Amino acid sequence: KKDDEHFAIVVCDPVEHAYEYSFSLYNDQGYVSGVYTINNYFDFSDKIGDMSNNDYYVTARAYSDDLYKYANSDLSEKSPSLTINGGMVTTQKDIVDISKDVNASNIDEKVQQVKNIDNSTLKSSLQTSNEALQAMGKIEDAYKNDKGIEVLPATSDVEKIDANKIEMTGAALNVSEGTVQLNVKDQKDAGSSIINTDIYTNIIAFDMTVNSSEGVDFSKELEVPVTIAMPIPEGMDSSRLVILHYRADGAEELITPRIENGKAIFAITHFSTFALAEKKASGDEKGAVLKKEDGNFVCYVDGIRDDSYIGYADYDGSKFYVENGSIKTTLNGVMIDPNSNPLVWYFCSNGQVQTQHVGLAEYDGEWFYIENGKVATDMNAFVKYDGGLFAVGAGRIIGEYNGLMQDPQNPQTGDWYFFANGQAQTQYTGLAMYDGKWFYVVKGKLAVDYSGTVDYDGATFNVVGGMVQESAVPETEPTTNPATEDWKKAYLDYLTYDQTYSIDRYTTNISYTYNWKDIAKRNPEYMRGAFIYIDGDTIPEMVLSYAPNELIVSYHNGKVQVFGEEEWQGSARFSNLVSYITKDGKFIFSGGGIGWYDELCSLSDGGFTILHKFDTVPPIDEDGDYIYYLDDEEWNGSEGEDPFGGDYDSSKAAEFNLPDMTYDEVISYLQ
Repeated sequence: KKDDEHFAIVVCDPVEHAYEYSFSLYNDQGYVSGVYTINNYFDFSDKIGDMSNNDYYVTARAYSDDLYKYANSDLSEKSPSLTINGGMVTTQKDIVDISKDVNASNIDEKVQQVKNIDNSTLKSSLQTSNEALQAMGKIEDAYKNDKGIEVLPATSDVEKIDANKIEMTGAALNVSEGTVQLNVKDQKDAGSSIINTDIYTNIIAFDMTVNSSEGVDFSKELEVPVTIAMPIPEGMDSSRLVILHYRADGAEELITPRIENGKAIFAITHFSTFALAEKKASGDEKGAVLKKEDGNFVCYVDGIRDDSYIGYADYDGSKFYVENGSIKTTLNGVMIDPNSNPLVWYFCSNGQVQTQHVGLAEYDGEWFYIENGKVATDMNAFVKYDGGLFAVGAGRIIGEYNGLMQDPQNPQTGDWYFFANGQAQTQYTGLAMYDGKWFYVVKGKLAVDYSGTVDYDGATFNVVGGMVQESAVPETEPTTNPATEDWKKAYLDYLTYDQTYSIDRYTTNISYTYNWKDIAKRNPEYMRGAFIYIDGDTIPEMVLSYAPNELIVSYHNGKVQVFGEEEWQGSARFSNLVSYITKDGKFIFSGGGIGWYDELCSLSDGGFTILHKFDTVPPIDEDGDYIYYLDDEEWNGSEGEDPFGGDYDSSKAAEFNLPDMTYDEVISYLQ
């Protein structure tokens, strides 16, 4: 507890190599809420709200920053429980305090204090705390003596329930005079018709009423809960004993009694039809099930109809997602089972779990591997899907992973692939860094069988067994080049120089100061860089990426020129270098915001020029087709036709993918 507003903060020990934690909050009724966070703590106070009649506990799990070196943690044991102040603990203390010094002169005031306590909270306290129940009995005795109320011996015509052993506390506090008497009447036939025998066995159904000479109706909401201590019938397993309450208003209630001295102790605020029953052994339990009644599906949980249930329920061999007691037919995709521990996710179509489905499916912006309709949280493998190859860890595409990765199914001799955003870049051929070293990749796969030279970005490298040798020297850039230090220093200055712009990304007139060092520090996983040769000189261009945008930085005659900065500052949602022809000076740059465009550009003597712009701007025409423009004039070329024609030889172009150097690696290279 931190203060009155922050009373339910969970904290776990920080875990080395964890990039994320999950916390799940539960109470006596089941799952309440859950969260994924980069912090090893979370404030659940607003998730608990007014639900203070329960003990709460939390489970935690840490997620690895590198699944192929460190596994995710197991789900933790349950945390110590938290009983909310103002709920059960405070109520027990209040009852005990009220019962102190009770006498004829203050009894009316004491009873009113009891009635002022929240009824449901008081009921829970009486059922769970013997101290609270004894205090209530003390108050009731004083009240009976003052008002002359008599509690008559209980009656029972149920063979297995001995009326002489039934105890009742609190009934007298609901009347002002006369007598009260508990009556238990057999309802054997009613029990067989209303109770789900697939879930419950050894059922004893009965009506329980309280007769009041004053005429108080005990089938309606009582001012003070009444606690019953009923002897457990011979032959009934107390460890699986439950009490089913079918109220006069049609509501159904499942009560788990407190077992003490051979009696089942429970508190109620209405009298009507009840049943003592045993839950069937776990192998036979059905949990949440669906039934058809009058042509509609209704949900039963542990034999009790529950129109507020949220979670999965079974019907005719299939599983359905239920919300507020009804199948959610609009659900398509992956949905968590809020009642599972450890947590389970299912893949649904129209609310039904697709047990035959195997493959990938989306959930909350991420992709998961589905096996037999359920997220395969134990899956660590390369998975083929829709023509692509994806890295899956703990059942999830590792979308944040960029770089080389070995097949986790064969960690000794498995193939290595080059990944960007969790997908193998099978169109990529070039060099890629892993663990501080450079490797040669052919069509996305590490070329372990290749030894020889490799030309890459204007330099020649010596490769042995797919790995670039440290002695390799770029042949196209002499080490005696006097301009080398100048362009490196200029690039370093650009990366660390504070720059202020008026940015119009989603609004207007925002003054924003940034430098790349600050950006890399805030979001290192999104800041990447690369060095390529676009124009014909020996100084490489620097490409900077801050997802989803890229810039091209060039150096000529002592000056730095930047292309793409306007797009990065402006309203474009993305802007990227698509391809370039090495040392030819031409490249294609793409962007998109409200519309989408490709620009054919040139770089010469440090200056950037847009040669042609091909774009589409919504809205589409009256026939539903997009309208395309080339250099601001409508373009009517055929599908597949290259709008840039002979001005760009795409067969000589190198595709540009995600830059493979971190900010620190870019700085190290320049230094």
